[in-house]
Amino acid sequence: MRVVAIYELPVPIWISTEVLGEHITSGFGSVMFDVVMPSPDGPVGAAPVVEGVEIPTHQAGSGELLVWTQRFAAFTPDADAESTALCRIIVQTRRQGGISNEPYHLARVIDPWFNAVRTWVEAITGQDLDPNHRIYDATALGANLTVLEPVLDNDGPIAFTLTTPRIIPVSAARWRHIMAQVAAGEEPPLGRVSQ
Repeated sequence: MRVVAIYELPVPIWISTEVLGEHITSGFGSVMFDVVMPSPDGPVGAAPVVEGVEIPTHQAGSGELLVWTQRFAAFTPDADAESTALCRIIVQTRRQGGISNEPYHLARVIDPWFNAVRTWVEAITGQDLDPNHRIYDATALGANLTVLEPVLDNDGPIAFTLTTPRIIPVSAARWRHIMAQVAAGEEPPLGRVSQ
């Protein structure tokens, strides 16, 4: 039995659009699966194609369109102008001797798999992908300033400055390499891993 599931990445990963539409072998520990990339169609990407499986286009319950890829404000080098933020993928388990392809096995490894992928991407590109400790380039202005006159209707900062991030997307070749390295249980060189 194979398991086919949509995996919403905890944090979008900026990738080259060259890799969209591909099926790439990856996995974690003893669970091997194909990462089926969304297609580049439309403003939010399109569902990947998996033979014999109907992939929904809208979220169950809310009816909102599923966002597979998305472009948002960021500066990318000119060489990587064709890039997008990857939001969702399809994972499809591979038949393996001795390993049951039940949803439990995939559920057990998918978060550690993402953690390994994000560590590689962070080491290669410097993207901030830690879903638990995101760093935002925002500065509160006047947070410790108490204005007496004119009377303001709030007690917080008076203003904010936001900086649009500079992002280096993962190239298609590097994305394939990361998928293979994670499946092999390899980690990036310790000197390149941020604390």
